[in-house]
Amino acid sequence: MEDQLGKALASRLNKQQMEKMLYLNEYFQLGPLLNLARERPLLISGLVETYWRTRAEPVLDYVPGLWMRIDLFRRLQDNIKRHELSFVPSMTVFALFMVAPIDVLRSRLDNLERNAQEKNTAEVQEFIEQCRNTVAVIQEFVSAQARQVGGSGEDNSHLLHSMNLCKKRDRRKCSISRMENPEAVPIFPNTIHSPNLLSMIDTFWGTETAARLSPLIRDPVFLKSPQNMLSLNRQLSWWYQSGRIAFKPLRKTNTNSLVIQFHWLKKSKLEPAQLFTDDMDIWEVMETDEANGDYDDHYGGYEDSDDDYRNGCRDEGYYDDQYDGGYDGDEMKSQPDMYRDKNYVQLRHWGQGVEGQGVEGQEVEGEKDLEENDLE
Repeated sequence: MEDQLGKALASRLNKQQMEKMLYLNEYFQLGPLLNLARERPLLISGLVETYWRTRAEPVLDYVPGLWMRIDLFRRLQDNIKRHELSFVPSMTVFALFMVAPIDVLRSRLDNLERNAQEKNTAEVQEFIEQCRNTVAVIQEFVSAQARQVGGSGEDNSHLLHSMNLCKKRDRRKCSISRMENPEAVPIFPNTIHSPNLLSMIDTFWGTETAARLSPLIRDPVFLKSPQNMLSLNRQLSWWYQSGRIAFKPLRKTNTNSLVIQFHWLKKSKLEPAQLFTDDMDIWEVMETDEANGDYDDHYGGYEDSDDDYRNGCRDEGYYDDQYDGGYDGDEMKSQPDMYRDKNYVQLRHWGQGVEGQGVEGQEVEGEKDLEENDLE
């Protein structure tokens, strides 16, 4: 039996995998694996199938605890069926399950199960409404209106002053590519006013995170300050604000720099409000969605500290018809006049080379590094 299983397994593996299997056999580790496969014959084929699927979609490597997240989402679906809840999760909820802190997701599901079993209808309904509201929050957050920079009169003058301070803080160089003459780009849209945003953060990232971000999100002065801006060259600025790229903060260095992860975002074929019905397969959805690029990285940043948020490395995953014209998910389009930028070709090569890798930005400076009279 073990011989037959071994041959069946070998027929599904490539050369590199075969070498690893022979290594396991040499050190007497293959036998227990084959015994397990005999008891659960679908296990090996499932693992191999999953392997090829994850290789086909490299971004899945960037999702920490992928299997746990899938199990948690299935647990949500099971609870909906078991307790006959009038709710079908959207693709937005699915995307949030792929990036929100696992301990918070687990805690929310524990509460849902307990409240459903104890017939605490109000608590169950509150969770369902919070999940439903995520679609509206995402759509507002990524709308063209939310990304609009500028105003009128004194308000516009203050914003322009903050943008100038941002570029001065960053030595008038792009924080990512270090090219000169950058644009000041808002990290968090300064015109967003969603009452459900903090509720969504509380639900999926926890009360502590919501409490930490609340003073920033509710503060119009902060939203239009240099703290809520980063310097990007014109091309990166356009890619960033139109949802073509995303930056995820990873860690701070001893030199006061911030290491970020750079992502090209493919255009999603799924819509935020599209429902995740029972007949859908999770793996097929993840492949169709092409990495959920419009949402995942964006909210992955919330797990990091508010210092990282202030330092300008939250990503902005946008999805809007304004930017969809002629956009091919396999080719990064450019702003029409961007080819005139100095070192543009090198910039594209740079972007392709750092996909998914840690990139160290220039030193991050705080308010104390600016002249006092500049902040008046």
